[in-house]
Amino acid sequence: TSAARTAGISCKKKVTIGVAYPQTGPVATLGANQWNWAKTAAKAWNKNKKNKPKITLVQGDTQLAGTTPQALQVAHAFRSNGKIVAVTGPAGSQEMQDTASVWQSAGLAPVSGSETRVALSRAKKGTPRETTKGYFFRTVPNDGQQGDNVASYIHTKLKKTKVEIIDDEEAYSTGLADQVKADLQKDKVTVTTNHVSQQDTDFSSVIDSIPAGTQLV
Repeated sequence: TSAARTAGISCKKKVTIGVAYPQTGPVATLGANQWNWAKTAAKAWNKNKKNKPKITLVQGDTQLAGTTPQALQVAHAFRSNGKIVAVTGPAGSQEMQDTASVWQSAGLAPVSGSETRVALSRAKKGTPRETTKGYFFRTVPNDGQQGDNVASYIHTKLKKTKVEIIDDEEAYSTGLADQVKADLQKDKVTVTTNHVSQQDTDFSSVIDSIPAGTQLV
């Protein structure tokens, strides 16, 4: 599949890049930023006469709405589009978890600007790497790196000793929460945890359950 796509590339013709992002759904406002930056980058590249080949973009709406059927639909659609030679996105770590095999079968290696789950690109003790090397890249720090910085700030700058961590039960949130918790506990900070669903609209019970004396949520 990779060979077929590569054979079709010519500096005399436009190449197509697929943009997998939440065009609609609960985080569409964030997705709009990803699409707008993709358009800005393509426009800047195409404007320079020396840059070849020229780029055209194709949208894929993954919705990022908790479950990932839309992300799978986009992955299959991009795989079937023989013109697509590269992909940016998807937006969420869980979307990459569920679509990794599809991208690899298409000979495509997504480059994400927002997926942070450590195991996507790095095996940890008891957790294998979740993508094949060479078939996933990212331009942002992973949860481990982000979590280390968050925990360090809470402990050394804010000097908090009793913290509640609340995640929303999806891959990005839980991975980051686990890292912050582990780092804070190493620093002898008392940590309690709780969860909410992305579909929740009433958080009163969660707020009521925060232990007395908690300094930071």
